[in-house]
Amino acid sequence: MTTQIWELIDPRDFADGVFYVPAMLELQPRLPHWGHPDQPGLRDRLATADRPHGVRGKKLLCLLCMRIQAERNLPPEPVWLTFVEGRYGPMFRHEGGRSPHPEHQPETDIHKALKERKARTFDAAGAIDVNVEVWRPKARRRPDVLAVGPELTVAGEVQHSAARAREIQSRQKALRKAGDRVVWTTDLPAADIGFMHLVPHLALPTVGDHRYYLREPKVNLIAGAIVLERRRCGWADLWTGTQRCPATRKAIPCGQWHLYPTYDPATGSPSPTT
Repeated sequence: MTTQIWELIDPRDFADGVFYVPAMLELQPRLPHWGHPDQPGLRDRLATADRPHGVRGKKLLCLLCMRIQAERNLPPEPVWLTFVEGRYGPMFRHEGGRSPHPEHQPETDIHKALKERKARTFDAAGAIDVNVEVWRPKARRRPDVLAVGPELTVAGEVQHSAARAREIQSRQKALRKAGDRVVWTTDLPAADIGFMHLVPHLALPTVGDHRYYLREPKVNLIAGAIVLERRRCGWADLWTGTQRCPATRKAIPCGQWHLYPTYDPATGSPSPTT
């Protein structure tokens, strides 16, 4: 019986990247040239010449999923990926339908700059130890920045592009399970962050130039907790700028109660108390 390549791989020997079977390489999508500067044509080869991917092609393995299986003492089995370039940028998609790992989505320059700025901010605030993308076993994730202080650990997450609210909630819960205080940073305008409405700690940079984040020693932040209040459907919604039902997205109020931000964009002033 022929032994498969994935049977010879111990995912704990790698850095939770993507194993590229034809080249026998681990790809690190968050690094320049995917961690292989000596092979500048690697991405083009994978994206065009080395098709198909997925279960049929058997060319891309998710080392992170396979590592989680090993840590749970589950029988080893391959987790195949497909490389796609869609509206949210390039990513490695699971054939099983689960959300892509943030670790497997190539970073933009802005995301890298925000991450570096966040690490420096934690360091300046007195953190004992600050690291980028450290594996958290209990969360089974790598936060963008991990800061260890005398009394608590802080997982810093950077969200530069839009995502599904369920994905944000999943990352939040996983890191809290690991015992971390999760602090999010986004450079999206307030009207475009409705998908982050479940985040308890959010910081919005006041400038949008990622080069400024890297060049200046300090960057002002609009920071604080998101405060919501319970209102009858039809209240002006900060996230969308409309009075549509946040549950059904219809213009006709559903008659139910929902949570809204305490700032009313229709009047340009804080919402009256309940």
